[in-house]
Amino acid sequence: MTAVAVSMDIVAVVLLGWARSLPSGPRPEARWSRTGVIMVAGSLLLISAAVWLAAVP
Repeated sequence: MTAVAVSMDIVAVVLLGWARSLPSGPRPEARWSRTGVIMVAGSLLLISAAVWLAAVP
């Protein structure tokens, strides 16, 4: 379980780094928005926190 949480943390940090390179604001030609990527990363961090707490005996 700990490996799952660590991998989710790594993916979330990579997504947050990628979000910095995306333009802000709505753009119809953009496939991903900065807000959407940040929301996905935030969700991964919250799920990861739940996995960390579940792994504690």
